[in-house]
Amino acid sequence: MGFLRPSSLLLLCALAAPAQTTWIVDRAGGPGAHFSDLPPALAAAVHGDTVVLRPGSYTPGATDQGITVQGGDGVFLGHDTMRVQNVPAGEIFTMRDVDLSGLLRLGPGDPLLELSGNTGQVILEDLSIRGGIGRRLTCLHGGGLWITNCSAVSVRRCHLQYGYPPLWVTGSTAVLVECNVEGNPAWGCNPYSYSAPQSPGVITDGASVIFAGTQVRGGNGRAAHSSGWHPEFPPEPAMDLRNSAVVITGDSTTGLLAGGIPGLRRAAPTLRVRNGSLVLDPAVPLRTLWGPGSIESATVIPTVRPIPFLTAPAAVLGQSLPVDLTFRPGAAAVLMAGLASTPQLTPLGSWWLPPGLALGVGGATVPASGVLQFGLPLPNDAALEGLPLGLQAGTLEATGAQLSTPVAVVLRAG
Repeated sequence: MGFLRPSSLLLLCALAAPAQTTWIVDRAGGPGAHFSDLPPALAAAVHGDTVVLRPGSYTPGATDQGITVQGGDGVFLGHDTMRVQNVPAGEIFTMRDVDLSGLLRLGPGDPLLELSGNTGQVILEDLSIRGGIGRRLTCLHGGGLWITNCSAVSVRRCHLQYGYPPLWVTGSTAVLVECNVEGNPAWGCNPYSYSAPQSPGVITDGASVIFAGTQVRGGNGRAAHSSGWHPEFPPEPAMDLRNSAVVITGDSTTGLLAGGIPGLRRAAPTLRVRNGSLVLDPAVPLRTLWGPGSIESATVIPTVRPIPFLTAPAAVLGQSLPVDLTFRPGAAAVLMAGLASTPQLTPLGSWWLPPGLALGVGGATVPASGVLQFGLPLPNDAALEGLPLGLQAGTLEATGAQLSTPVAVVLRAG
């Protein structure tokens, strides 16, 4: 097990700009509150500021600033779209511990959380995003998390459920770590019920996306209604990958599940790949409701090889952060830490830490269990709360070297 000295991490984090102002939002108007709803707080916050949401339900808003939106238990946003647009290069927008819900409100083109045109970084951690499932009298539908033309988006430990689709990544670079994504199931379209079309769990289009330790399920279809109210709705794959470069890694506890029609024992392919490239770790199971899954593609032959991936729990200041590297036993590994950064393409893969500003945690060999744990003692300094710490490992075997998938963790107060 390797260790990074707290003094080294303090030096590393000191390179980041300190927070400017903390804005308190409290629906109940409690002591110290600056605003009772989120939109005016977003209008006031500038780069480096933090917006703290106390328990309550709030209206989503829009921002183009590199700020932190910090929620907690009992914090809800919903029934409209939260937009993060045009955050400039060199800035970081962070949102964590927020529950977003849009049942029965959103129509086509209305995701719950929309990220667009951000050349700066976006980091999402511990969000619950539950998309719309349609409107009465029409077969409209809302979305979950939509990412368009963004340079670097990190999504960690988030639950994306329903919406059309729950996750849509277009023209962007993104990484999902330890997430759960569930596609929209088909609901009957008739004048007397709520309705929505089935959807894949994930759609990518012209994107570069890494999925690590993430479970994805496609939306179930529905048999034709006996009275003719609706035809058969076919099931959807876990992922619909279009003209994208996608890497999928994990272990037997994660996997991809195709949607099906239970009454007919009919299933979609687990992955539908339309051009682009796919690198798939053989440890990730592809499944249907009834057995092994499949990949549907007329143009892409997947590259199948083990891919090292990192996972980590919440990063609490003053405690040791365990970081697990999962890979083949016997491989040599070095873990690096730095401020989360826009990825750079290298011969070994995408590098998500700033060049020349990453510190080594230490080197070790992956044990027979296939999981190597590093420990990072985090300094007990409240001034570092909210800073994004990036982690990535390099591995070396006789067959060559490669980079692990990255992890961006947000430092939290104890």
